[in-house]
Amino acid sequence: MTGFEAIEKVKQELDKAELSLTGGVYQFSKPLTKSEDEFIEINALPLTEDILQKANVNVNIFVLDVYESTPDNKRLKELTSEILAILPVTRSEENIHIFLQDSGVFSDIDNNRHYVNLRLRVIMLNE
Repeated sequence: MTGFEAIEKVKQELDKAELSLTGGVYQFSKPLTKSEDEFIEINALPLTEDILQKANVNVNIFVLDVYESTPDNKRLKELTSEILAILPVTRSEENIHIFLQDSGVFSDIDNNRHYVNLRLRVIMLNE
């Protein structure tokens, strides 16, 4: 498997969760326009090539600031809670396990947003 599959698995779980997100879920990059008040970007770091593959997948939850440099903490917490409610994920039939590794809140000052980075650990059996 590659990072593409790890990202696809995480996106499938987010799609099933029926999040209250008003914007889209994007893979590998943020949208080029600034029209959405909130959206999710998913990307992955390189994964191991062993039989038991391990990948770090970043789920970045972007929300427009309420004022300049003032995050919308309420909305960031709501969306984060919705995602954390579906974790951990174990799909025995697909040989995959997804769980939270760590998280943090960051500023995207150029776009007047803050985002929560959820770093997920994805473990898959390389068949």
